[in-house]
Amino acid sequence: MDRLVNVLHQNGRFAAWPLIELLTDRSLFYTFLQERWPRFLGRLGEQVEHCDSPVTVEGPEDLPFDHPDIRVYIDNLFVEGMLQPVAWTGSPQAWAAAGVRRDPQQDKVHRFKALLDVAEREMPVEEARYGDWLSFARIWAEVNLLSSELSAGSTPEIAARIFTVRSQVDTRFSQWLQRRFGSLYSLPASPPVMVHHIARFLAAQLQGAGKLALVVVDGLALDQWLVIQHEISQQRPAWRFDENTTFAWVPTITNVSRQSIFAGKAPLYFPSSIYSTGREASLWQQFWVDHGLASHEVAYLKGLGDPSTLESVDEALLDSKIKVLGVVVDKVDRIMHGMELGSAGMHNQVRQWAAEGFLAALLDRLLSGGFVVFLTADHGNVESVGCGRPKEGVTADIRGERARIYSDPVLRANVAARFPAAISWRPMGLPDDFLPLLSADRSAFVPEGYRTVAHGGITLEETIVPFVRVVGGKS
Repeated sequence: MDRLVNVLHQNGRFAAWPLIELLTDRSLFYTFLQERWPRFLGRLGEQVEHCDSPVTVEGPEDLPFDHPDIRVYIDNLFVEGMLQPVAWTGSPQAWAAAGVRRDPQQDKVHRFKALLDVAEREMPVEEARYGDWLSFARIWAEVNLLSSELSAGSTPEIAARIFTVRSQVDTRFSQWLQRRFGSLYSLPASPPVMVHHIARFLAAQLQGAGKLALVVVDGLALDQWLVIQHEISQQRPAWRFDENTTFAWVPTITNVSRQSIFAGKAPLYFPSSIYSTGREASLWQQFWVDHGLASHEVAYLKGLGDPSTLESVDEALLDSKIKVLGVVVDKVDRIMHGMELGSAGMHNQVRQWAAEGFLAALLDRLLSGGFVVFLTADHGNVESVGCGRPKEGVTADIRGERARIYSDPVLRANVAARFPAAISWRPMGLPDDFLPLLSADRSAFVPEGYRTVAHGGITLEETIVPFVRVVGGKS
């Protein structure tokens, strides 16, 4: 990286560019491009939105987006949501059309069709690396978000196409994960590949950061994070989000995956508490004590999500000795468990909650308190349709809608025989007597035909979650 920067500086053309920051900070790079896009359109004539807005990222104010080596990338940046289109009264050339807002409904339709093209082209193959799926998850989240926004007015052609592409994604990811999951949890923690790597990643950051806060939004799927990010960006336009993704634990249930975040280790190592979340605070504290902090320098808060719960955050922040704070926001999970209107209903309710300002206020307090702030989720969720409820009495240790847990392999096999499409998940990284039975595809262990939003299985939406650094700024 240093050599590249030196070479670029030698010819003098990049003397005014913050090259190191742009090459190492993805969110800063996209902000750099976003601020200059309206200026480029403005030079072509006609009125353009934000053309005269001051730039916040150093460097030249004018960029040659129409250069042949650059313009080939522009449409994908807008289609995939890295850049946001602006209103312009001119007539854009084809390569620039994705960066201009015209008719809201038609813009969505055109972008959705282009996104499906990208999804089909970029869908990871059988021998893909884990990083391919982590990158693809961002594209797929954009597809899911636009799909729910267009569902009411979509044509039969669009509906059929999304069904086909979604089935391909579900099949490929399920097959890939069943083969490769066991190799993920022992990988290095920088960057975090799985959610239990996050604590070790943060421990490596602590010396330079001073104070760290980890906000875990229980049940937040990646497409719902996009909804939240948009709302927070309206409320705090100077903030940036350094966005990454990571794998949740399977089964994608709270007591397994969220507990692994705060324990900083695989569920195999907390067998005595794997059926509840009651020991999260002590596991979180123990992790940091093992990494050199005193117990009074570590705090943990849960049950947040409504404005009244900010009082407990304010109380915690009064303690100047706290260096690491773990926070559980469970509002999205509560929305999900009462949801009867599918993915579109989830997006609407999450958008309304985010617009009310709780999460922005929470993050504001943490940033103002001097914390370096990260946000993640323990699992996502997926719209599912009932395939029938197992009649097993008390034989299941956990009876979830997308995952049932058994301690006896014979009992699990008996239920699996009645649900031949279900997946008898091998206990990879789990205690030997923790035996999941996962509902297949987008089905759920609820009455046949009943529509629900649930978690526990291995769709992409449940399994790959956001891992985001929130970078504050003066608005």
